[in-house]
Amino acid sequence: MYTSNITVISKISREIVYFNNFDKSKRLRGIALDMKSHQLLSFCEKEKIMLACLKGEDQEAWKYFLKENNIKTALLYCRTNKQKAYVSAIYANQLFTKGNYGLAAKYFISSGLSFETVCLKYLQHNKGIELIEYLQ
Repeated sequence: MYTSNITVISKISREIVYFNNFDKSKRLRGIALDMKSHQLLSFCEKEKIMLACLKGEDQEAWKYFLKENNIKTALLYCRTNKQKAYVSAIYANQLFTKGNYGLAAKYFISSGLSFETVCLKYLQHNKGIELIEYLQ
């Protein structure tokens, strides 16, 4: 909180998630965070109370962790099956590239990629045996 604005920074990404600049004649006098309702309350000397809802700070956290190449944490923050499949496919491809074929197979299963696509990938690299062993 500053006298002329409020700036909210995400604890996860350290990026600005909310900013409100006030008229210089209306100095900000106080601020409170209601943790139960996830609301930010602020007031000026001659102004009504301003209310900002801060819910869902972590709803895009998976993208931040993915960008930081922290894929396991990104998977933990995924909220939808579509998000989990997307991150799983990226992780599976990274594991496959590094030669960790068994673990890659595990993540390919939850990636949403077709069975044929995954099989072709293993067969093209002569790693079909690793895939078969994992599936058994």
